[in-house]
Amino acid sequence: GGASPAFALGTDFTPNDGGIGGQCFGAFDVELSRGNVQGGIANPAAVLIPGPPGAAVTGPVTFVLAVNGPGAANLTTSAFAHSLSRGNTLTNVACKFQGGGFGAEESGTIGNTPDCSAGGWVVGTPSLGSTLTFVETGGVGCCGCLVVSLDPTPTVWEGISLPVGLPFFAVISTCFTQSYRIETFDLQIPAMPELVGVTFYGAVLLVDASLTQFSWSDQFPLTITL
Repeated sequence: GGASPAFALGTDFTPNDGGIGGQCFGAFDVELSRGNVQGGIANPAAVLIPGPPGAAVTGPVTFVLAVNGPGAANLTTSAFAHSLSRGNTLTNVACKFQGGGFGAEESGTIGNTPDCSAGGWVVGTPSLGSTLTFVETGGVGCCGCLVVSLDPTPTVWEGISLPVGLPFFAVISTCFTQSYRIETFDLQIPAMPELVGVTFYGAVLLVDASLTQFSWSDQFPLTITL
């Protein structure tokens, strides 16, 4: 209810630059922003909302982002939701809120405390002779691997629920630190005609140092083409 959402989409996909500032929560690659409170999102339970009456959208609000381009078909929602900000304070997402009161002194930024946040995806076109880049990301202090299987059926292995079936083989195996939160591996697809039409199913599993916190990415399929 209320006003129409009026958010602008900002992106910064240049590696190793400053990114989009998220206050104390580091820098991000994607941002939805407003220049002022008009068209922003208001808590329907709030007793005081900044701006003129009717200027805010009464939440909750759902944003849908369309991702297109080469390799986009291999991305999943968890690849974005589990990605971490850049900087010393890591989080999956940060949200700026405009508080009420004199001078809006109650404004601030909030974020989540990330868990192992397993993320995995593949960059490239899965065709004969092409090179794919497998990507694994994760939270600090967590270790794990990116695995690939021919069986998409979720199963339980050693008491752990897996989003793919057995057997599977590891493409990447690593541990993540504060300064090392992404691992990649390039793999060339053999020029073997019998591979055309074969679908592989990938996923990332991470576990923390205490072996009590497990995190799986979504399953991502790769079908080999000519």
